Amino acid sequence: MKSKFIIACLLFAITLISCKEEKTTEEVKTVEKPKTFDVTLNMVVNQDDNFQIFYTDESTPEFDEKKSLWIPVKGSANPQDIIFNLPEDVIPSNIRIDLGNNEKQIAMKLNSFKMSYFDKSYELKDTLILKNFIIGDQLKYDKATSTLTPNKGAATNYDPLLFPQDNLKEEIEKIVK
Repeated sequence: MKSKFIIACLLFAITLISCKEEKTTEEVKTVEKPKTFDVTLNMVVNQDDNFQIFYTDESTPEFDEKKSLWIPVKGSANPQDIIFNLPEDVIPSNIRIDLGNNEKQIAMKLNSFKMSYFDKSYELKDTLILKNFIIGDQLKYDKATSTLTPNKGAATNYDPLLFPQDNLKEEIEKIVK
């Protein structure tokens, strides 16, 4: 009886030793965020559209198609973030936002505008957008509801835009320094 107990204990000990969990070391890869200047619009855009951002830098003070980005926007009745990631190593001196090329677009609600660079950011909510932007002629802005309604009117080209005021440059400078 004693020998059966010893054999059982030995088998149990061998089983414990041989079934030891193998420890695997997983490499934790740190994904470095690109060093980009980002502009985020939080909006309700009811119909599919394509938004465009223009930027200037020290070499080009005028807005130019070559220094712009297009972002497709999927129509939704819910707020969504529309994020423009400027090319790496591009620090804008100014920006202009074109709110689509869909001439049948209906009223859009602008909840917020945000610029960010590394750990610094600048954000405007609701009607404060008027602090740094001039609403273009082809947009009607309702301050009570923060809605932008496109209106081509008699213009030959459809171009609903938010044009920067001079003080936007100062805000950009603050977050890139």
